[in-house]
Amino acid sequence: MDQEDDSELLESVLEVCASSSLPTGDVLAVLQFAWIALAGVARNEALAFPDGFPAERERQARQLEAMASTVREDVPDLESERLLQEGDVDGWLKHIRNASETDAGHKAP
Repeated sequence: MDQEDDSELLESVLEVCASSSLPTGDVLAVLQFAWIALAGVARNEALAFPDGFPAERERQARQLEAMASTVREDVPDLESERLLQEGDVDGWLKHIRNASETDAGHKAP
């Protein structure tokens, strides 16, 4: 998946979430359930490869750990908020990736 695909999918997901009448916390819970369901599909798809299931499970665990670290270390980011408010998903993704690269010294997922 390239950055253009990332942007299009993220934009679609954010639009659906924004159109929901649920409180933000409930939307996050639904997204969490969706992530768990899709992660299970990915692990099952990985069964087609030798050691695929445990490798995919570990990849997902690293992804979750990186997300948890991002949340723990979060600080207010006015540029990020501005980009999201303007609907500039491409700009937001670039901003977040650049911040992640700067903070971690490596490329963001």
